Amino acid sequence: MWAVGAAGTLLRSDDGGISWASSGPAVDVGLTSVDFTDELKGHVVGRDGTYLATDDGGSTWTVRTLGEDDLWAVEFVDEQKGFIAGDDGLVRMTTDGGATWVSRTVSDDSPLHDLSFCDPLHGWACGADGLVARTTDGGSTWTEVGQAGDGALYGIDFVNHDTGWAVGEYDNFQGGTIYVTKDGGDTWNEAFRTYGCALRDVDALGPSSVVAVGDGGTAVVNTPGEGWETVSTERGDDLYGVAWDSENPTDAIAVGDDGAITVSTDGCASFVSQSGATDRRIEAVSVSDSERAVAVGLSGLALYTEDGGDHWVRLPSPVCYETLLDVSMADGTYGCAVGADGRVVTTSDGGHTWVARQVGPGDLTQLEGVCMVSPSQGWAVGRLGRIFHTLDYGVSWTQQPVESPVWLQAVDFVDDRYGWAVAERGNIFATTTGGADPDGHGPLLGWTARSSGVGFDLNAVDFVDRDHGWAVGAAGTIIHTEDGGQTWVKQDPFVWAPFTDFTGVAFTDEDNGWVVSNTGRVLVTHDGGDTWVLQTAGAHPWFEDVDAVVTPEGDPRVWAAGWRLAIVALREKPEETPPETTDDAPAGWSHQPVTVTFAAMDAESGVARTTWRAGSGLWRLGRSHTVAAPDDHSSDGVHIFDYFSEDHAGNREATNTCTVRIDTRRPVCKAPRSASVRRNSNVTLKYRVDDAKPNAGTAKVTITVKTLGGKKVKTFKLGSKKVNTLLSYRFRCTLAKKTYKFYVTAVDAAGNPQTKTGVNKLVVK
Repeated sequence: MWAVGAAGTLLRSDDGGISWASSGPAVDVGLTSVDFTDELKGHVVGRDGTYLATDDGGSTWTVRTLGEDDLWAVEFVDEQKGFIAGDDGLVRMTTDGGATWVSRTVSDDSPLHDLSFCDPLHGWACGADGLVARTTDGGSTWTEVGQAGDGALYGIDFVNHDTGWAVGEYDNFQGGTIYVTKDGGDTWNEAFRTYGCALRDVDALGPSSVVAVGDGGTAVVNTPGEGWETVSTERGDDLYGVAWDSENPTDAIAVGDDGAITVSTDGCASFVSQSGATDRRIEAVSVSDSERAVAVGLSGLALYTEDGGDHWVRLPSPVCYETLLDVSMADGTYGCAVGADGRVVTTSDGGHTWVARQVGPGDLTQLEGVCMVSPSQGWAVGRLGRIFHTLDYGVSWTQQPVESPVWLQAVDFVDDRYGWAVAERGNIFATTTGGADPDGHGPLLGWTARSSGVGFDLNAVDFVDRDHGWAVGAAGTIIHTEDGGQTWVKQDPFVWAPFTDFTGVAFTDEDNGWVVSNTGRVLVTHDGGDTWVLQTAGAHPWFEDVDAVVTPEGDPRVWAAGWRLAIVALREKPEETPPETTDDAPAGWSHQPVTVTFAAMDAESGVARTTWRAGSGLWRLGRSHTVAAPDDHSSDGVHIFDYFSEDHAGNREATNTCTVRIDTRRPVCKAPRSASVRRNSNVTLKYRVDDAKPNAGTAKVTITVKTLGGKKVKTFKLGSKKVNTLLSYRFRCTLAKKTYKFYVTAVDAAGNPQTKTGVNKLVVK
């Protein structure tokens, strides 16, 4: 059983979904669909045209791109024939197991979200605006059929040529709908409607056993004789995929946001969560000193540490029901966290307990950032340009006017007067009066817009004094100011940065700072951002925030927080030593399959991944590969492998090379001439070993002399000799006078024995 998700997540379960282990390659894009044709051969698609394939049960994966558009669904009807649907309105088809793909146009202007085939010829695709298309010739041609509503369709499943279901949304996310057809998709009827939650996927065991899942943990089930009903999945995460267990018809599994995995063993009458605590996402971390810090996240999650992060204590119950998006500790005791629906929670005991409070109308007030400059005073920012100020430890809040209704993402103050807020589309606002607004309008607004010089969303901001600050955001954006935010200069982190969204920034002084990203990468600078060094490379799938302090000894203490309860202590200085990888490829030739193992070692951050390729082929992720040696000789020859490893600090070693040589063709021995000699004189025996190329060029030759009755009287082991060349062996003959036969045998350098023995006469006079 397999599940895929954001930030390259690819999980495997061998016990029906009870436990899961990561099994995929290290890719930084979201994965959206997975299909295995058997235990070994599988296919995965994702964002930005990503396509993965494995033929060894996930031990190694081939990573390719099929265009630039997001791919949403993959389905194989047998081992060789499969289909992919995506945003470009195309269905891609393969008939050779994914080696090559051809495109078929289904819609010129509608993205495709899902596919379903009931046999190799009959298939359906669904997409935006109620689109349903059908093929009856194995995907060669597609025709739009009856429309299922006018909202987006996200899932479709057919059990035969006639009966199928499609699920999606109606009225622009106002709810979800299940549609059913009994005529192969020509007409669709609404079978069930949910309110407030779109439906994302559907799976059917037969004409009457159907389950659909969607937003907010919604599961809708139709079972024989029971009709449609909504059941609880034990959690409120959005669910994006669901599947019945074909071998155990009462079992089903659904997966969704933040690692949600929920299993049913009673025909979907109830679900039990299997993903546990490790699927929770941490949104923010705030460090008070070298020992104390707090972290908050999804669904009111809260944690604290009092020993420098060696142990984190997770509160047994959520501090609220809303997701908390930011936290700020004024000291080791007092702090405040903010989040969805205007939720504010405050602590006066270092995060051990929290009190929930409300700012503004919940349906309009999404709070994204908070900064407490003292136990009593702080600011919170969020949706529609809203900035709120508190002077009473977060108990009450007053809104401060801003001249633009942009979505504010983060706020930072260095004292009770100087502060900055960053927002979508590169907007920045600054105050030198603590946000105070003397007359409530006009040029005396407490917050003033500043030009950032960038157009991408800004996600985080950090200042070390009234002049020096940094902001980070989408598409690799890092900007820096030295005049309090009046002017900003873009800093260039890395060549790959345009593909990375930076989500957090923390500086301890004008020189030393850290930036985290949605790909798990961390950058560090020790010169104020003039140069950035990659400190970690994908060791964790997604970071949301970073914070840092300086210990009494003068050393920085840095934590990054993100998905799957990841709170990672970052080292002061980046590791610079790359891993070392060796191989066990044999030096010579072989007539049997050869498994090459790439053994990587890294004594510091550890090995993150090993990448290899055969010849000029595709790069693959994995640590071993077997070169076959079939009887048809198709693998004979020299196989060259390039390989290298990367560690979790982003260091990559130089590319190494090894060679595997395969030769399965057996040599042919010849004794082209007879020999005659007087007893006690020297005689020369002519021989030849023919061996088809490719070969090592040598073979170990043995000449055996026998009587005509077959008795062995002399054996000469000549050692390695050239092949495909007429050679001779000379010796002093002391044999009795009579006629003998001499036999030429050989084993080539790959270990292949001869197919034919060379034979001729030796006459001793």
